[in-house]
Amino acid sequence: MPEQITETGATYSRAVGLIYIFNLIVGTGALTMPNAFSTSGWLLSLITVILLAIISYLDSEILLQKQWP
Repeated sequence: MPEQITETGATYSRAVGLIYIFNLIVGTGALTMPNAFSTSGWLLSLITVILLAIISYLDSEILLQKQWP
């Protein structure tokens, strides 16, 4: 990862690469969740987050059980 070449031909450091990875993992979703909770209410937001967590868990279990060639 250190000294990777960008589209313009310039290189970036390991710290910049780690910031890019952090941005990909966190994204803007974590920053907008408080606003979404305050707009839609605690109950609806909590139910939605729990439902999405269950769907994500089931999806990962299905992918882990699939036999890949």
